[in-house]
Amino acid sequence: MRMNFPWLQFNRITQRIGPGLPLEGGIDIGLPKGTQITALCTGPLMGAGTFRHADGSPGFGVVTQKCAGVGNVYYQHITIANGIRNCGNGNCGGQIVHIGQLIGTSNSPPGDVEVGIDSQWGGIWGPVSSHKPTDPESRLRKLVAAGGNPSVNDKVTPSIAGSNPAGLTPQTPSPGTDWVAQLQGEGVKIGIFILALVLVAFGFYLLFTKQVNSAGKKLAKTAVKAALL
Repeated sequence: MRMNFPWLQFNRITQRIGPGLPLEGGIDIGLPKGTQITALCTGPLMGAGTFRHADGSPGFGVVTQKCAGVGNVYYQHITIANGIRNCGNGNCGGQIVHIGQLIGTSNSPPGDVEVGIDSQWGGIWGPVSSHKPTDPESRLRKLVAAGGNPSVNDKVTPSIAGSNPAGLTPQTPSPGTDWVAQLQGEGVKIGIFILALVLVAFGFYLLFTKQVNSAGKKLAKTAVKAALL
C-alpha cells in the first residue's frame, strides 16, 4: 500500500544543491511551523540529535535513517519526536524507524525542512558517505513511488555535488538510553567471566581437598603400622 507524505511537497522547494548554493546538502521544503514530518521508509536509525551553529548557538534537530536501495536519508531543521534516541554514526542500538512514523515537526525559523541522502558530515547525519551529496529529488520521488522500498539495484546518476551546510557543526549526541543496553551487555559478559572464575576456583578447592584427604589417610595408615611395630 502506497503511503502519503503530506510534508514532502516538491512544489515548495526553496533551496537545493546547485552552482549558486554549493554548501546546500539536500533540498529545503518550505513548511508551516508544526508540520508533522514522517519517515519515508522502514529502516534502522543511523543518527539523531541537535546540531549547533558555528557561533555555538543551538540549531535544530536531525534524524537519519537507512532506506534500502537509496541510502541514509536525513531530515533536518525539526523538533525530534519522543521515542527517537540520540545517537550518531550508525551506532543507534538497532532502533528501527518505520515508514509513516512521526519523527518530528518543522520549525519556524528557519521555516523549512531539509531532506537529503548520504551526507558527508557524520555524527547525527549517520556514517560519512564515500560519495559527495547530490540533489536527492529524483531518488526521493522513486522512494515514495516504491512505497519506501525501491529495488537495491536502482541507480540514479549523481547531479551537482555539495558539501557541508554553511555554519553548521554537529553537536556531540547525548547517549540517550543506549548506555543502558551497553551496560547490560557488558554486565552479562562480566557475570559470565566471574562465574567461570568461581567454577575454576571451586574445582581447585575440590582437587586440593581430595589430595589433602588422601594424604591424611596415608599418614594415618603409616602411623598405625609404626605403632604396631
